[in-house]
Amino acid sequence: MIWSKKRWKRPPNTWLKCNFASSWNKHTRTGGVLWVLRDETDSSRRCWNNNDWAKAGCPTTIVPFFGDQFFWGDMIYERGLGPAPIPIAQLNVENLSNSIGFMLQPEVKSRVMELAKVLENEDGVAAAVDAFHRNLPPELPL
Repeated sequence: MIWSKKRWKRPPNTWLKCNFASSWNKHTRTGGVLWVLRDETDSSRRCWNNNDWAKAGCPTTIVPFFGDQFFWGDMIYERGLGPAPIPIAQLNVENLSNSIGFMLQPEVKSRVMELAKVLENEDGVAAAVDAFHRNLPPELPL
């Protein structure tokens, strides 16, 4: 990791740059950190859904705090595609560091790359529409 207080510069062509901002509430003793990955064109690199990271062939860490994020965190971990989810209340430097170490293991990257190849040839929207139609009752009540 490179630390610099200089103005933002575009990273070299093959790099991603991580910008971050943090906040701390001294009264509640809570805070948060936002990481934004940017490429050489200054475009942010983010995952809008669970497939984005997999299609890119990148292991992921899930920090669940709402809805189905707990389910997906468990699924990713059980399949060896990322570390165990870190509940938001347990997110700290040590847990995040351990998760990054897990994601850097070659066998984890290999499993995610295998999944990326499968997803490359999959049309998820078409499959969802097909499953929806297959499961409709033969006659719809009107």
